[in-house]
Amino acid sequence: MKIKSYTKLAVDLLGGPTKAANKLEVCTSTVSVWIKLGGVAKKATALRLAKLTGIDYKSLLRGQP
Repeated sequence: MKIKSYTKLAVDLLGGPTKAANKLEVCTSTVSVWIKLGGVAKKATALRLAKLTGIDYKSLLRGQP
């Protein structure tokens, strides 16, 4: 499987944008922007998302492999 976006993969692993937003305590629209733009804006949030999914936080900041 070729990964196009680590951000999308992480969100999917958490059950989609709504569940990911709830687990990360952010708005669903924020998660949607991450998916659209291809990366998580804040390092602290990327670290939390990485801890929940096992994906490297630097990959989540960039969004792309």
